[in-house]
Amino acid sequence: MTQEPRDETGLPGDSDRTLDADATLPVGEGMASSPIPGVPATIGPYRIIRRLGEGGMGEVYLADQTHPIKRLVALKIIKLGMDSRQVVARFELERQTLALMSHPNIAQVFDAGQTEQGRPYFVMEYVEGIAINAYCDARRLSTEQRLELVAEVCAGVQHAHQKAIIHRDLKPGNILITEVDGKPVPKIIDFGVARATEQRELERTMFTQAGHVVGTPAYMSPEQTDPTNTDIDTRTDIYSLGVVLYELLVGFKPFDIASVYSAGYDAIMKFVREQEPPRPSLRFRDGGEQTTEIAQRHSTEPAKLVRTLRGDLDWILLKALEKDRSRRYETANALAMDIRRYLENQPVLASPPSAAYLTRKFVRRHRGGVAVALATALVLIAFTVTTSIQKRAISQARDVAELESAKANAINNFLKDMLINSDPWSSGDHDLTVVEAMDAARADVDSIFAEQLLVAAEMHATMGQTYLGLGKLTEAEEEIRQGIAQRVAQLGNDHIDLADSYLNLSKLQRLNMVPDEGIAAAEEVVRIRKMHLPENHPDILAGYDNLAELYLSDRKFAEADSALDLADQIVAASQVDMRQQTASILSLRARVAAESRNDMAEADSLSREGIRLLKASNPNSPLLPIYLNNMAVNQVISGDLEGAQETYQESLDLVVRLFGEDHPEYAIVRENLGGIAYRQGNYEECLANLEKVRDIRARNMGEDHPTVMRTMLNMATVANGMGNSEKAIRIYEEVLPLLTEVNGEVHLDTATTLRNLALALKDAGRYSEAEKVIARARPIFVELFGESHSKVALVDGDLGVVRMHQGRWSEAETLTLSSLEMFEETLEREDPRIQKAAVLLVKIYEELGRPEEAARYRGYAVKD
Repeated sequence: MTQEPRDETGLPGDSDRTLDADATLPVGEGMASSPIPGVPATIGPYRIIRRLGEGGMGEVYLADQTHPIKRLVALKIIKLGMDSRQVVARFELERQTLALMSHPNIAQVFDAGQTEQGRPYFVMEYVEGIAINAYCDARRLSTEQRLELVAEVCAGVQHAHQKAIIHRDLKPGNILITEVDGKPVPKIIDFGVARATEQRELERTMFTQAGHVVGTPAYMSPEQTDPTNTDIDTRTDIYSLGVVLYELLVGFKPFDIASVYSAGYDAIMKFVREQEPPRPSLRFRDGGEQTTEIAQRHSTEPAKLVRTLRGDLDWILLKALEKDRSRRYETANALAMDIRRYLENQPVLASPPSAAYLTRKFVRRHRGGVAVALATALVLIAFTVTTSIQKRAISQARDVAELESAKANAINNFLKDMLINSDPWSSGDHDLTVVEAMDAARADVDSIFAEQLLVAAEMHATMGQTYLGLGKLTEAEEEIRQGIAQRVAQLGNDHIDLADSYLNLSKLQRLNMVPDEGIAAAEEVVRIRKMHLPENHPDILAGYDNLAELYLSDRKFAEADSALDLADQIVAASQVDMRQQTASILSLRARVAAESRNDMAEADSLSREGIRLLKASNPNSPLLPIYLNNMAVNQVISGDLEGAQETYQESLDLVVRLFGEDHPEYAIVRENLGGIAYRQGNYEECLANLEKVRDIRARNMGEDHPTVMRTMLNMATVANGMGNSEKAIRIYEEVLPLLTEVNGEVHLDTATTLRNLALALKDAGRYSEAEKVIARARPIFVELFGESHSKVALVDGDLGVVRMHQGRWSEAETLTLSSLEMFEETLEREDPRIQKAAVLLVKIYEELGRPEEAARYRGYAVKD
């Protein structure tokens, strides 16, 4: 949930000044008044008040204009000893360029002239503000609010560019935020190194002696690092805007340029030219302990900020920061428009750099370490040469169109066959050498098929499917989305090939725990296939099956039932063997029975029948370990821990054979086995399982992935069970905001985590805090299951225990009685939950001095 920024006093100063040796103190940041040697008390109608700051060649003073109107202004005057002909000419240029501009986001120029000593000066709007980064952090602005401010800055920069003016030193200290009617307004200041592209006579004065460049290294574009380069255009400001935006959104600069300051001028310039910016989401994720503080300044949590940055914002920032200016945004307006598209949830123009482009840059940096990529490229080149020979032969008898079609199909089938062999979902072997070959092939797709975009789309789609099958979710998402984008661009929104891509996207988002997008993609699969295929086609059945699974993941049981009914109709009408499809439907119906109706007997019966059918039709199906795992979950809920352990182990053995040990399916079963160990009191074994699971998931899905967070929740449960309540509390409090963000407040995971947090707080003796957390959890359980459900009874019992510890015995009695009554409506009398409630009531009535009632509940068959 987004917070409103706090109105803090004592705002910090210009935070970028600590790293930038030549950073400029922004106009409007007051400094203590001091004597000003060499500066007259008045300059024309301007009375000097105090010095505000200085830049590379000018000093800025706060002044009081006495006529023709009275107002505070900022007066910039050339430094003593800096009045050489070249500097005077450059200063004159600054005065002229500013006079050309009139925009609400650019500090306005009022006047210009010379002092009696001949030192040029100009008078501009006094901006009583602070640097944009300091303002955003002090006000704790959200990512969206920061983007809105930068879009306004882009408007000012665009105005300057339309006047043929380049700023060339954009940085936070030169972008001040002032407030008008309570609304932040950015003002760009200090065009002291700006250049008028149309004023050729003055253009030469923009550079000083060889070895000196104009600008601030941390925000300088690569083309600015060459002092002999006169080909500087407006895209240099786009790069600087990219650095500013990166710093605002991530909390770090893209480059740690301060680390090379001591190495000298040449090293700094080389660093700016060659250092590639890390992806923003990864830069923040790997930021260490600072990420918590940075996220707080963004009014969010670290994990949420990583998710916000990942994807569109990654690509927007990296496009602005391209070393090759031809690949940057062409204009400030283009950058602003992509920001607006992001804010309006529209597709952005920025996209991940092509694999071929990244490979070329990698090879240039690591010429000795590309053996696998080179080998794969040689295979592809050899195949292309062979196809070219075939082309010449075929062209003697066929026209060019038929030739190109044959070439595309040949290359497509070659690569598809090679890649699909590593996909266990297609009965392939888990072969890491093939994965390495695929990584290398991936880098060449766009360049090899630059003239055959449909073939490239097919390659991306196939690689996305294969990466998904191997559990490489980050690579899978990039390839799947690239395939969808290229297919839509070439074929439109309704082509049958898109159904396969959306199917893979839906599976990916189920694993990513993003049910809304997964459901939307699954619905597209069904829609497109129904447009092109017969009514009872097996592919439509598979679409319904997948849609039902997504609905179940989002606990939409009625919708899942409806989708399974449609799937059943297709099975009933089919004239071919449908045992595998029937097995899938039965497995999903078992989940509906268990999760929505708590009918464990029906769930077990459906699960066993589905497994029997699948073993009879395809004993090597990658779905079999999943069905076994789901049945084991139901066995645990039913209390059959021994049977569950055997079923989990059977599932795990199959997963290792089909998927290997570095795969999400392996992590799921291994974690569930850890749960058995926990219930048996084998905490050390459980923790060993969970630690391995966390490593697998973090490696394949990222440190901030929701499944990693879920594993951490299980670690917290174990920690609490071992008596380390404070550690458990820390984990619960770290993960809870992420779960709420992903699932919403009204979700079983959120409610369960709240209850577990409350129990840990109770065990730590923090009763008042436990009470507040229970008060938040109970309404969620009621909304999910109804007022009389056993889960609600558990929460009431928890609060009863807290009341006992607080000495509020009458309230404890009411709550525990209510809990017991709900248990008795749905559970057998011998159930441990009923017995424990009875034990609590005995203790309560003894404390209240009511022995007869205590004796009544002492009669329950209490067991340890």
